[in-house]
Amino acid sequence: MTDAAAQVEAAKKALAEAQAALAAAERDASRNETPSGDGAPSGDGSPSGDGSLSGDGPLNAAQVAAIRDGYSFAAPALEMGALVNGTALADVPVRIPIAMVNR
Repeated sequence: MTDAAAQVEAAKKALAEAQAALAAAERDASRNETPSGDGAPSGDGSPSGDGSLSGDGPLNAAQVAAIRDGYSFAAPALEMGALVNGTALADVPVRIPIAMVNR
């Protein structure tokens, strides 16, 4: 077997493992979600730190809070928009520090 063929086989094996891991993660996620029974999207529905709901998208309140904290800094910044978690969350701005714009 040539080096190229060995690399192709290794890539195929890695792809199969990644697909199996993804399928397992999706199964775990679907088991953790419980329908609310009222037609509302599943999720914890708990308010984030400022009272806005984050349960209507794929991220939970803790993840939204982590993103909010990650984009909060005092340096001048370029406002790119807001986090969209099912709906736009205007209180979670996506910002890039001006000093990083040339990167």
